[in-house]
Amino acid sequence: MRASTRSWCLALNTNLPAIEKWRASLSERERARLRDPQSIVKRWQKATAPKAKPDALAKAEAAWKSFIGCMNALPADQAAPLWHAALAELASMAHA
Repeated sequence: MRASTRSWCLALNTNLPAIEKWRASLSERERARLRDPQSIVKRWQKATAPKAKPDALAKAEAAWKSFIGCMNALPADQAAPLWHAALAELASMAHA
């Protein structure tokens, strides 16, 4: 099995309950057309994707996720001062 096919199968299996619920809403003809894992997962993602967010919000969310990932990778003694700085920045923004 090709690595890409295996990857799509894993994505399908990971999201199986939600995908099954979505597939139940499709017509018999549409279900019959969606046979391979890639087409099923891609169509499900497209059909259930949240509405587009404003660009600034999407960038802010991506930056936040990146920040959290980086902070989790740091030892606690290195992360603590950064958390304090982030909380201080938040406090100053709340009072502005």
